[in-house]
Amino acid sequence: MGGDLQYSYGVKLSYHGFQEVYLVALGFALVILPYGMVTGRATGFLLVQAVLFGFGPLMFGVYSNTNDVDGDRAVGRPTVAALVSERGNARFIGALSLAEFLTVAGASATGLAPGGSSC
Repeated sequence: MGGDLQYSYGVKLSYHGFQEVYLVALGFALVILPYGMVTGRATGFLLVQAVLFGFGPLMFGVYSNTNDVDGDRAVGRPTVAALVSERGNARFIGALSLAEFLTVAGASATGLAPGGSSC
């Protein structure tokens, strides 16, 4: 909850720009830091998992910002949705969705992640 309070209240991280980067970094850190502290290392597969985990809060935030664009503009919160046109925001969301897919496909293709299973 402390992070949530600092995100919109307190030091207001969401008002300083790059909140989309903050959201993905938060999810990434929540995977990397505990694992690294326990094992003392990070594998390529762990990095892929951390990036994908970071995409969760990122995409949630991006979709929320799309619905909050008028309010964000009114208070000067510099989200991508508030800074670009509706079409530009749709392209941004599309690019993020493609990046998420390519992360999975690339990790499987390069052997960083398991390619699948026969369940």
